[in-house]
Amino acid sequence: NPSDAEWFSGPTPAGAREISSAFSQISVKQGEWLEVIAGARYDSFALNGSGNFVNACGPFAIECIQPFSVDKNESRFSPTFTVAVTPFKVLQVYGKYAEGFRPPQIMETLQYGRHIGNGIVFAPNPNLLPEVSKTFEAGGNAKFDNVFFQGDGLRAKAAIFETT
Repeated sequence: NPSDAEWFSGPTPAGAREISSAFSQISVKQGEWLEVIAGARYDSFALNGSGNFVNACGPFAIECIQPFSVDKNESRFSPTFTVAVTPFKVLQVYGKYAEGFRPPQIMETLQYGRHIGNGIVFAPNPNLLPEVSKTFEAGGNAKFDNVFFQGDGLRAKAAIFETT
């Protein structure tokens, strides 16, 4: 049915997203007791596209089409840093700080349409900003060999973290 075409309009928006990244990591050990790991990641993105959003306009909430466009680009440097200390051969404790970056997707910023059956409208968010995360982590690793039998091993890992 030609009038049913609205159900399917918008789920495949016209747009383009380009992403580039460069990253590096270095690990330095001092004997068997200290390891320091430092890393960096540089991300860059460009997002372009346009679409139409069907909205309720005016004092009588008459359905109208509102065009929108997206033209964004942004770059970000994200560091990571870890310090691990092994006070005993069987135990390692560590602390880590890391940042992350996730640019918006085409579907999040440009997609518009209705679910099949003329149901609830899903709407684009052309003003969506990139997500930036910051994580603090602390933990420990335990390593025991020949616990019950010759050649066996027992490994335990525990961590706590907070990501915003």
